[in-house]
Amino acid sequence: MSLLGFLSLFSALVGTSFSISCMKCTLNDTSSTCLDSNVTCSLNSSLCGLLYKETITGGNKTVRLKRICEHPSDCNINATASTLQGQIRIATTCCSDDYCTPAIPTFSPTSAIPNGLLCPSCMSNSSTVCETSYALQCTGDEEYCFRQSLNVTGVVSFASVIRGCATQSYCKHGNDFVGDAINGTFSISSIDCSAHGIKPTKPTTTRKTPTTTTSSSQGTPNIHKVVLTPVIVWLLLLDLLY
Repeated sequence: MSLLGFLSLFSALVGTSFSISCMKCTLNDTSSTCLDSNVTCSLNSSLCGLLYKETITGGNKTVRLKRICEHPSDCNINATASTLQGQIRIATTCCSDDYCTPAIPTFSPTSAIPNGLLCPSCMSNSSTVCETSYALQCTGDEEYCFRQSLNVTGVVSFASVIRGCATQSYCKHGNDFVGDAINGTFSISSIDCSAHGIKPTKPTTTRKTPTTTTSSSQGTPNIHKVVLTPVIVWLLLLDLLY
């Protein structure tokens, strides 16, 4: 055997010996555990990871957790995205032993201080087109305007889009939390981000604005009331597709 062949064989044997086994499942709360769902990870995804997502709409919070094999560079992520009536927060943790249980991630504190960026915020639950003159005042580390589209095909088919403020980490990892919805259904998510804001032609608002605010013009629909229901629908769909 040549030296090159020996080195290749040795490298393969060493790599195999360092493969890790992890639990793989999706959970609805932090008290649940994975059952009979172990998997051997690839060398590229060499850690056991926990993906944790909170969707907050109208004061209601839903939680999803996903146990998977994870690449080291995707550990310890903290990301947020905000719309007029809701926020998505995602975080990850990892551990390095067979069948280990990663710690529940801790979200970084969020700031309500405006950072100067104004982003269009709207949604459509019937297409990937969403245009608006309303601007959302971004806060804290949410220094990017994002547009996230969702296409679902199969037993249930629809297209949807949402826009608002996001952190750089959400722009990079927001798609990681979308997957198969139900049997026979496949979903694809796409995120576009820009650090350039807009000059609003209509009043601006922040995600802290109460959803019960009424319009000052009698007979004119309030923007919060118009946006609230479809935004919640979209976020709940995104939550189910996680």
